[in-house]
Amino acid sequence: MSRRTDTFLFMRIPQSLRFYILIALVLTAGATNLYSAKRLNLYLLDFDNIKNDETVSWLARGLVDMVSTGFQNVDGVRIHEQVALERILQDRSLLLRQSSGTRSLLVMGSFSRNLDQLSVNIQLINIANWVELGSFSTRGSLNHISKLGEDIVIQMQIALEGEIPQLDARGVLQSPDAKTPIPEYRQQAKELNFSLETAVEDLEEVMDLYIGSRGESDPTISEGSTFSREFSFSPGGTTEDVPTKDAIMLEEIINTVSSNPYIVDISRPSLHVPTENDGTVLLALSVKYSLRENVIKDMLSSLPYSSMRQDGSLISLQFSRREMGIPHALIERINRGDFRIVPVIQMMDNAGRVRTVILETTEPSWYQRKSSNVRFLTEHQFSPLIAFTASGNSLQVMMETVEINAEYTLSLSRQEAVNYTKVVIEFVPESELEHFVGKLL
Repeated sequence: MSRRTDTFLFMRIPQSLRFYILIALVLTAGATNLYSAKRLNLYLLDFDNIKNDETVSWLARGLVDMVSTGFQNVDGVRIHEQVALERILQDRSLLLRQSSGTRSLLVMGSFSRNLDQLSVNIQLINIANWVELGSFSTRGSLNHISKLGEDIVIQMQIALEGEIPQLDARGVLQSPDAKTPIPEYRQQAKELNFSLETAVEDLEEVMDLYIGSRGESDPTISEGSTFSREFSFSPGGTTEDVPTKDAIMLEEIINTVSSNPYIVDISRPSLHVPTENDGTVLLALSVKYSLRENVIKDMLSSLPYSSMRQDGSLISLQFSRREMGIPHALIERINRGDFRIVPVIQMMDNAGRVRTVILETTEPSWYQRKSSNVRFLTEHQFSPLIAFTASGNSLQVMMETVEINAEYTLSLSRQEAVNYTKVVIEFVPESELEHFVGKLL
């Protein structure tokens, strides 16, 4: 194991696995050569929450789901989790029984939050000899978690360049660094071996579904002596499962909740004259943001969530995409930002014209925007008190029962300040922000 990663890496591995890794290190000491891979096994552990920040604890599993989803359709790459890693660490001979050309890598990640920014670190470790093959870091907005997940997958693909098997002209997986073609009879034997393994895996999956171990609900509905199943046909002619009643109800509640989740208390603005009287005054506007009580009640009482966690003022709900049959269109809307709303503060004069626009945002692109029509300011005092995010296997809802007290200050001429007579705060979905603010600017 690399000197610069050994201690930190070892302490982040679950305690139940440390003994086996120590034994593995002794048995594999000195073995550093890698062979060319025709199959790549990626073993994923839950990401390490470095600061133990309970508000983002769900990301320990959520980031694993995103990586798993990003590689699930990559030919020659198979995803495994902690249980499979434990079996290998307890019995190292399993590595020797794998198909020729198989490479097994451990993916270890960690993350930390700073306001709305999330920093993620990834290390790739060769399980055969515990050599670090590479590491990288990336950052992204907590409000755009799906984009961060895509960046992580892209960075991993770059780091694994040369490790991921490729298909040749016949559609056969080839080692990325193979120099000479494999003799035909050996190739046929390897393809047969791969086909048998695939068939066994398919059989295991069918059996798992039959006994219910993979959590698939029976799509056939029984009502006495009557049995039914709902379905629809896509334009391509294939069948698609109709969203369940719970999934339809979830989308309806999300639509209702996200349209008006906040209570806003706007205090009467005040004017302050600076010590150095240069003809300007300071207009101070205090705003209190909080979540409506019925929002939390609706989410808790109306929906069959998979799990719920409460830590002080923070409530986190998780919904299984598979069990609820959550439609892909809803996931796309969440990832697009249709349910992420931010306040736009508009200060108007006595003629009803907007003179100042204050946008609450963390997006860097807005910080560069200018306007010749209004005074345009950006702030970051507001943070969403309800957030919807989607990972590979689940949908999460996070709600926080706290108050946000924001203080907005404008430096104006005395005459301009006197003309201000109204403040309007409107919540706008992120996906519509460009259009809405663009008209004001």
